[in-house]
Amino acid sequence: MDLFAPLLLTLLAVSGAVTGIVVALRSGGEERATGAIGGEQGLLRLTADVHTGWEQTLLGLIRELGLPRGAGELRYGQLYVETRSEQRLLVRSRSEIGRGFVGAIDLEPRRGVTRVSYAILRLPGDEGLHAQVLDLELHLIASLRRIDRDVNAQLAADALREFNRRPLVGGGGLEQDID
Repeated sequence: MDLFAPLLLTLLAVSGAVTGIVVALRSGGEERATGAIGGEQGLLRLTADVHTGWEQTLLGLIRELGLPRGAGELRYGQLYVETRSEQRLLVRSRSEIGRGFVGAIDLEPRRGVTRVSYAILRLPGDEGLHAQVLDLELHLIASLRRIDRDVNAQLAADALREFNRRPLVGGGGLEQDID
């Protein structure tokens, strides 16, 4: 009987710890990124620590992604980039009614590195657009590696499942250097 009380307390403590871990993992699976502009939230897909200043990272991303800067004369569904602030880029698809894809690339200066976060803010149900977005994500990783060979990039678990899909022909040249 003397061992029963400590054994019961230990069992309760272990079950409480396991429950806490399960709850933390489940809520972490739907990790969200909050943008600085208007409190926009999205599904976090990629984080990376780039070993350059945020200005160099921003300029390098704009150059390496090679996306047009504005919708201009693009066809519907094509991707373009717009600068929202000094530390935020939005990647959008051209849409007549304003309901196309929106992704956010946020830059956060830190001590010695720049944290880059990419989140999907809006993704319509168009399969062709989904393939373009996947290509964009792969191209973003390749671009970060061209900016910093020692980049520490981490993909969300659901993003890793999509790596086996083939890029669209003419979908941004992602067949190039992604490793």
